[in-house]
Amino acid sequence: TFIAEALTCYFMLTKIKDIKTDPVKVNECMYSISENYGDTSKYNRQLDYVVIDNDGKLIFKTRDGLSESINEAIKTRGLVLDLEVDGKPIGKVIFDYSMDEQLERVKKDIIVLFSVVGVLQIFIVVTWYIYIRKSVITPFKNLNSFAARVAEGNLDIPLTMDKGHVFGAFTESFDLMRSELKKARIAEKKASDDKKEMVAKLSHDIKTPVASIKSTSEVGMAITKEEKTKEMFGVIN
Repeated sequence: TFIAEALTCYFMLTKIKDIKTDPVKVNECMYSISENYGDTSKYNRQLDYVVIDNDGKLIFKTRDGLSESINEAIKTRGLVLDLEVDGKPIGKVIFDYSMDEQLERVKKDIIVLFSVVGVLQIFIVVTWYIYIRKSVITPFKNLNSFAARVAEGNLDIPLTMDKGHVFGAFTESFDLMRSELKKARIAEKKASDDKKEMVAKLSHDIKTPVASIKSTSEVGMAITKEEKTKEMFGVIN
């Protein structure tokens, strides 16, 4: 964009400098007027000009609407040159710059150029925004969503790997982290299940002898009570 703006400014300066009459054509016109003075049919008419005598009287003009006096020429920034025939000054030649028309053309060219530069700037900004969004913003949002899912304990949804943006390496590392966490969680669950199973087996294994001991104790206790009862009745008899 900076280069485009610099070129635009250069173009503007060039166009402004170009608002002038071609010196080669001016010389050709002056030569034809001087050499053919009095025979207007032989005048060079590549440029618009007016010929006046030393008293300001109009002698010739290429078309209507031109400045016919030095004062008017000064106002319109016309070029006034002395006309000499056989080395004697006989009048003035006023070349018309057509400043208004030339300035209007320059304005139009500048407007078109600035429009093109403006469209180019918009295109560059939009392209840059799309690139930033695709390579930075969207991947960062995906990483943020992924981190939120991991924090919630959802380790089943993988993070899509894409090395075409600035977070490409992080994407792969983050998904490897998710995989390792999932493996750790599975291992932890398996260890917990194995522990529960072991406790259940131990509990079952312990319950059987304890129940036998309890039953034996109860039987022994019943027998002891029965013997004591018999002894008591025997003493009484």
